[in-house]
Amino acid sequence: MGTREPPRASGLPFVGKTFTYMRDGHLDFLDAVNEECGDIATVKVSAVGTYCILSRPAYFEQVLIEENDSFEKTDDFDVLSGEGVLAVEGDTWRRQRQVLTEFFYPRRMESFATDMARLTERRRDRWEPGEELSLYDSARELTLDILFKTLFDYELELGGDEELRWAAGNLNVLMKDHVWALPDWVPLPARRRYREACEILDAQARHLLDEREERQDLGDDLLSTLVRVRAERDSALTDQEVYDNLRTLFFAGHDTTANLIACALHQLGAHPEVRTQFHEELDSVLGGEVPSPDTVGELEVTDRILDETLRRYPSVNLLPRRATRDTTIGGYLVPEGMRVHLSLWNLHRHPEFWEEPAAWQPSRWETTTPDERQEDFTFLPFLAGPHSCLGRPLAMLEAKIVLATLGQQYWFDPHSELELENAGTARPHDRAPATAIARE
Repeated sequence: MGTREPPRASGLPFVGKTFTYMRDGHLDFLDAVNEECGDIATVKVSAVGTYCILSRPAYFEQVLIEENDSFEKTDDFDVLSGEGVLAVEGDTWRRQRQVLTEFFYPRRMESFATDMARLTERRRDRWEPGEELSLYDSARELTLDILFKTLFDYELELGGDEELRWAAGNLNVLMKDHVWALPDWVPLPARRRYREACEILDAQARHLLDEREERQDLGDDLLSTLVRVRAERDSALTDQEVYDNLRTLFFAGHDTTANLIACALHQLGAHPEVRTQFHEELDSVLGGEVPSPDTVGELEVTDRILDETLRRYPSVNLLPRRATRDTTIGGYLVPEGMRVHLSLWNLHRHPEFWEEPAAWQPSRWETTTPDERQEDFTFLPFLAGPHSCLGRPLAMLEAKIVLATLGQQYWFDPHSELELENAGTARPHDRAPATAIARE
């Protein structure tokens, strides 16, 4: 058992690096701590006290796999998930995970491909060549359209359902840098907006669940799956667990995918040589037809574009855990009760494991695969181990179909460099303004 404390980042008495965190933002803060202390460091931020940041593949493997039972989830997830699968542990987690797994299997995900392409075309057909738009806002509106259709078999109105869209967009406000760094007792407007957003989405979930339970014929959407499971197995999920899991999916199921799509479109606009390869592949494989589960499987350049975007601009950039007993990591003592934050942001750009890590280079994926990189714990956009992301097949299918559908008619000329800010997920700080350019 190690006895040394991990290297401690510099900071002020009592408040540590709180003001630095609030001034520089979460991602620059992670870079600064990593540069100062290396792959393991302790820091202090007022809202959470002293915690440990980890950035090395071996540390991820230890926390997520080898000593998974020595680390538990923190209460960070409670505000997003309540009693949902993202927050709970033990038998409750296993029961919820088993129910949700019945929905997230590949063949069912493929059945949603037609609606994904149709909803993308619906939004795309409203644009005009030369129109200026926000890649992030456009992607988020589209992924919310797709999420409501796949989860609830409910079609949002274009330009309508404003209250629901507002609520979905405010689920992550508690995770913004200036909110997260301050104690809960500070009365910030963001906390009020979050409570209002939860009330709106929970009310909608209750309404849709009641409506679905009255149907004679159930579909393949998640809500129908939950109703079917509840009928077959008494009390498989409580009402509150249903609502909390739906809220979890509101957040995780549209914002993360929207970030991936927005960043990929931005980088395609900024890298003409990759864009040319992308368009040539779309023309060759799709020939102007709507992408389907069969044809998207042939889009290898598109795969590389998305994998590189997940590496360089990971939407989920940090995973918090808490040590349940004294543990040694990298030869240092991490005491029972200490929080550990796994930094995917630094892991995916670690210079020891990636050549030119700051560059966006889809060609690097010609000589390696995401599975190989996951096996050595250098590429974990959907995490690893028992708590890996259930929604990976749906998110990747959705992102490929959206890129392929938009890319057949447009590319997007970005107005600025791509820089991210943290708000629970890492998103373009200026919402990625761009001009829609019609393909020749």
